[in-house]
Formats: sequence, structure tokens, C-alpha cells
Amino acid sequence: MLVIYIILSILAGVTVVLGRILNAKLAEKIGTIQATVINYVVGIFFSAIFLLILNRGLHFTSSQSSIPLWAYLGGILGVAIIMISNYTTPRVPAFYLTLLVFLGQLAVGILIDWLISKDFSLYKLIGSLFVVAGFTYNLLLDKKATK
Repeated sequence: MLVIYIILSILAGVTVVLGRILNAKLAEKIGTIQATVINYVVGIFFSAIFLLILNRGLHFTSSQSSIPLWAYLGGILGVAIIMISNYTTPRVPAFYLTLLVFLGQLAVGILIDWLISKDFSLYKLIGSLFVVAGFTYNLLLDKKATK
């Protein structure tokens, strides 16, 4: 069963990179904000189709009033992600953009584990520093090769 989750996680990563590139191309044609709106309109359309196909409906397990206000920040962050990606993707090579996003995810993941779970792993920090070192080394090699 673990293999399925690994494959699905890799597919999620692939879709993030492809979606970012496709949406940035759209943003170049029609504008950043317009492409962000199109992204979410198409997303809600296909979400509704998936709900119908899977016959899940919009049933909530708890009442709307019991959901804390901060839980809705995911939607705001989603819009921010799309807008930032639409702006940066045409300006940064896909390889570096993917690594930079990954570095941000590593840093926030370590911080959240530490703040919420009180779980700080020196090994995770060292591993992420190795990733930063590898990224920096690759960047320097590419810069040297272009000169």
C-alpha cells in the first residue's frame, strides 16, 4: 500500500510542475490575475464533475460554524500560490523554480513540525542543508557554464 502513496505523491509533484507551467503560459497571454481566476473557475468546474461522478455530494461532517476561521486560509493561500507562480514561472527556469519551491516546503515543514508537534529533527535540518548546498553548487556550475 505504501507504494501507491509514493506513486501518488510523485504524480502530485508532476501535476504541480506541469500546472504551474501551463498556468504561467496562460498568464503571459491574458494576465496574472485573469489566469488565476480561470485556474479556479476551471478547478471548481472539475471539482463539481468529480463530486457528481464519485457520487459524494457536499455533505459536511461538522457544522459550518464549528470550523475555525483560520481553516479558510487555505483558499487564500491557494490564490497566492497561483499568482506567485504565474509571475515567477516565466522568469525562472523550471528546474530551479521546482527546487526553490521544494526548499520553501522543506523549511516550512520543519518549522511546522517544531511549532505544532514540538518535534525537531536535527537530521531533517541537516538533510535540508545538504539540499541547499546541492542547489547552490548546481547554480554555481550553471553560472560558470554560461560564462
